[in-house]
Amino acid sequence: MFFAGGEDIPGFKNLKEYDRKMIKNAIKNAAPVVKKLRMNSNDESEKKKNDELSNKVAEQSKLFDHYRKELNSLKNEELYKLFVENGQDIPSKRKDRIDRLADYMAFGVPKKCLQCKHGQIILDDFYYRCDGNIDAWTKCCYTTKEPDKEVIRIPETLKGYPMFKEFNSVITQRLFLNEPSSLADKPLDSHTSLNKKLQPLKNIQFYLYGKLKTPKKEVKRRIELMGGLVVGKLTYTTAAVITTKEKLGKKSTMIQNIKRMEIEVIEESYLDLIEPENGTVLDSLKLIKDNNIANWGSDPIKRVPQDIIEGKNVLKSGSMYRTSASKQKVKIMDGMEVDSRTGLEEKANIYKDTESTFSVVLSNSDSVVYSV
Repeated sequence: MFFAGGEDIPGFKNLKEYDRKMIKNAIKNAAPVVKKLRMNSNDESEKKKNDELSNKVAEQSKLFDHYRKELNSLKNEELYKLFVENGQDIPSKRKDRIDRLADYMAFGVPKKCLQCKHGQIILDDFYYRCDGNIDAWTKCCYTTKEPDKEVIRIPETLKGYPMFKEFNSVITQRLFLNEPSSLADKPLDSHTSLNKKLQPLKNIQFYLYGKLKTPKKEVKRRIELMGGLVVGKLTYTTAAVITTKEKLGKKSTMIQNIKRMEIEVIEESYLDLIEPENGTVLDSLKLIKDNNIANWGSDPIKRVPQDIIEGKNVLKSGSMYRTSASKQKVKIMDGMEVDSRTGLEEKANIYKDTESTFSVVLSNSDSVVYSV
């Protein structure tokens, strides 16, 4: 394909003037004109806003760093007094104590969480978040950039310190930069894009039992396409068993085992209720509870590890979620396992009523990292 003009044809200069003129008119220069890309008005406006936000955040950071430097000169006992005076929990690490108090001095002390009503709102990288629990099994996931605040109170014993003599507590909105999008969320190709979008079952475990209306291979494919897992062994973190009402009614040994473990039973039609585009892990777990066809169930939201509910990646080994520890030591007491890391291996008593053995989930325990 020839993009140049007639004057660029070899031998053009050897032609007569009349012929050169005719060829130039007939063969125009068709090379594409390269223009410098200009940023449209919306992009320019957005860039200007981001630059202004960055400058304001930088100014606030200077004030925050100033208070951090001042607080670093205080002893731990003096830092504790500031937390107690303001009714705040004391972080275990000194760095976290200083960061949190610097935030209180610069912007005010956040009030209790609006969602769980008792958790404390603490500073994170791109927002404030609650560090409390909704109940004994579920962490509170409340986040906000503008929590309700009150001015920081300085204990009488500290008011004479140089850093507090001229300090005036104020409530100011802390500004945050926009949270960057994770590279993992950006589609690399059509196949990757599909898998990233369909994650409402991410890491949720299902057990397929008996003959289903659809071949198990197809049911498994649908579950995995939406991020779920099909396991070959029942565990207490299995979210649900997929089977038919006919199989459930036969009350086989497997069904009795499922009942003993209080795992919900659902039909494969459950998968039709999932919203591939906008559904969440929590929505999917709620649908399991709502569509349970058995007359038992301990609620998958309480059984499934919190990291799964929050959509985090959790290491798995076979049918089990792996813990952060490589080995786990347990002691058997009255026929039940007691994790030695709870410190209860010599104190635990297993309650029995005739032939039944009772078990309980410890309040504020984390089943993923085995911490209490």
